[in-house]
Amino acid sequence: MTRRRRVVRGRGVPRGAIALMRRAYLLVLKAAHEETLRAHGVAALPEIDIQDSAKPHVKVPEEVLRLVERATRTIQASADEALQKIPGISAARVAGGENLVRAFRKRNVALIRTLAQEHLWAVTDVLAEAGNLHTKGLAEALHAVTEQHGISARRAEFWAVDQTLKLNANVVEAKHRSLGIVEYKWRTSRDSAVRETHAELEGMVFRYADPPETGTGRHNPGEDYRCRCHADPVLPAAGKAKPRTTRA
Repeated sequence: MTRRRRVVRGRGVPRGAIALMRRAYLLVLKAAHEETLRAHGVAALPEIDIQDSAKPHVKVPEEVLRLVERATRTIQASADEALQKIPGISAARVAGGENLVRAFRKRNVALIRTLAQEHLWAVTDVLAEAGNLHTKGLAEALHAVTEQHGISARRAEFWAVDQTLKLNANVVEAKHRSLGIVEYKWRTSRDSAVRETHAELEGMVFRYADPPETGTGRHNPGEDYRCRCHADPVLPAAGKAKPRTTRA
């Protein structure tokens, strides 16, 4: 006879990690924005290394690298802490996700640089088209620059949150699998922002190897774009486990 499998309450992505990644993305964007204005005589806050006045180059400040590093450590520590609350699981047994974290660092530094670079070039083009900034066209040019900054800031916000949620989901899955946990109970954030297709999955049990349809494809919790859902681990039971996609 198969024993009832036990579900252990997990946790969603640590808010501190999201805050750190937001700061990382927006810090480089702010520096790129201010340096572009400074180069055109509008501001004087040099934080970016300008190598070519026609196509300025974004240098990622060391502080940004430290923020990304802190975000990855926060996610790993949060996942470890949650699992160590399960009886019989020690810190020595919790592993997994190291390769994912290394790939995340590399990918996000590249994304941060690309976003800031694209913004810097876009603002440079706006100011170049304005010609003499000391004429009556200054106000119009700066309005266009402000609009461009808003567009870039929204993109930065999206990527920072989306990337952090995905890393958290992938690290949690890797640590679960390292402990032989292959099933989870889907948990949403249970608020008004939860997508209907995700809300329908609340409390249902799935296998990592066979994720459910979420409206944009088949995803485990946290893998869909800006998905705040998380996986409560289902501990393996004695006897033969039954494949299931059922509400528990």
